[in-house]
Amino acid sequence: MMTFTRKILPLLMVLLLSACDNKNDNKVSGLPSFDEENKTVAVTTVQKKALPAPCSLVSVADAQLVVAQPMAVMSSEAELCAYQSAGQAGDFTSLMINLNDNDDEAMAIDVFRAIAGQSGKLNKMVNDQIGEKTKKSGQSLDGLGDEAKLNTSNAGMVGNTSLVVRKGTVILNISIIGMGSDPTAPARLEALARKIVVAL
Repeated sequence: MMTFTRKILPLLMVLLLSACDNKNDNKVSGLPSFDEENKTVAVTTVQKKALPAPCSLVSVADAQLVVAQPMAVMSSEAELCAYQSAGQAGDFTSLMINLNDNDDEAMAIDVFRAIAGQSGKLNKMVNDQIGEKTKKSGQSLDGLGDEAKLNTSNAGMVGNTSLVVRKGTVILNISIIGMGSDPTAPARLEALARKIVVAL
């Protein structure tokens, strides 16, 4: 038995060594190689176009046309442009233009839905505090960005008209808040939004 093992063992060693030497002959072509170390992988990132500042898209003349009274710049920032009435002290009205870009379209849809539904939540909170119902209405607007929602409300003497637009990952939110309500303001706000969306 010992003699048999002594004869077979060297033969097995030779076979094993020859199998190891021929490992390159068994490679399949066309498959990626995982043997190479420090292989660099090119990563492509999409650079988003920077959004313009909202005040560069809405001039004082535009603001005056939308609100139908003299306006002045209250704030001009990267994502927010705010105009306030420059007329009589008791007739305070503001126009807010907010523009922001989201990481992806799914996030933009969530943000759009949250902002578009916020008006109803705010109205309920006001109603609960003053014990009075606000007059409100909302409608979706076709052909404006990927989706758009116009909301109007009037809580006593304060009127609010807001328009939220989503175009891809970008959200545009425009609001007129002021004393009383103007039934023609929604059409002017929509015209302004259409002008801004074309520039995005």
